[in-house]
Amino acid sequence: MGGFWAILAVDLSEWDIKNIHWLVLKTIDDNNAGAYRTENVIISGAKHRPPQHLFVKELIGNLIKQYNVEWQGLYPIERAALLHGEFVIIHPFVDGNGRTARLSKGVCPEAESKGSWRQIHGLRFI
Repeated sequence: MGGFWAILAVDLSEWDIKNIHWLVLKTIDDNNAGAYRTENVIISGAKHRPPQHLFVKELIGNLIKQYNVEWQGLYPIERAALLHGEFVIIHPFVDGNGRTARLSKGVCPEAESKGSWRQIHGLRFI
């Protein structure tokens, strides 16, 4: 399979994205874990400037729609690559964006046959 979200037995949701981030940041920065950024950021050493924080929720919503609907006919690896690339461009969190995106590469492909990712990892809130 092509990555973390490519193996979900259900559509990708904002809940999934925020909970994955919460898992990544929960003991590092509890105040920001699972929460979209509320300030504008720059990425040190990068030419790209992430969009203003006011647009993050809308951009993530558009990305979710693309993933669940528009990219449905693509190979899983293509969908995962597009999702990863667009996610890091949006840079929705103050910290942990790269770790959240890279986590998509580390989930076992057989998870779909065992139930949804949410059930396997016991995600609980956000």
